[in-house]
Amino acid sequence: RSPFPMNDRQNGVVKVMGPDAYWESWTSHAKRHRRRFLTRRPYDIREVPLNAFIAGYHATGKLGRRMRDAYVGLLTQRLAAHGDGLRLFGAVDADSGRVMAGLAVLDLPDISQSLHMIAYNHPEAEETSVGHGLIDHWFTHAIRHDIRFLNFALVHAPGDPSAWKGYSRFKRQFSPFLIRYPLPLIRIS
Repeated sequence: RSPFPMNDRQNGVVKVMGPDAYWESWTSHAKRHRRRFLTRRPYDIREVPLNAFIAGYHATGKLGRRMRDAYVGLLTQRLAAHGDGLRLFGAVDADSGRVMAGLAVLDLPDISQSLHMIAYNHPEAEETSVGHGLIDHWFTHAIRHDIRFLNFALVHAPGDPSAWKGYSRFKRQFSPFLIRYPLPLIRIS
């Protein structure tokens, strides 16, 4: 076994249930924030162009410029490879037109799955439940497009960096089935 992590140790996948009760398995915390976002609607969630998504992402100032640039590179690669399968959902402020939060997902209709790529919140939007609003939008998008599985991608597992715990705690609110991967086997020759 490799002594080094060479792949994700754990991913979270949710099977999308019926259109009327897709949120029923969510934690009470997530249900409360969904309801709060849908009641107040502080931002309009819609698909945004790549340049607006990237501008909103960089405006957060989080992760450091090099890491953000690496994720932007990943997005542009996915866009080149999958075209319109890449969905860029943005929470847009009606007054300024700024993207205050975003969620990039890759729809893979051949396997009826949508893959979580990048998510971000601008510091000004953190108290608005916008993250829950974006996930709710992703679920309804999946229902409209007959996508059965939402892959939340990386979820913290023992041995992973502790910095991953925060977003993993957020992802766990949506009751994903956790798929644990062993360390890969390698041959030294």
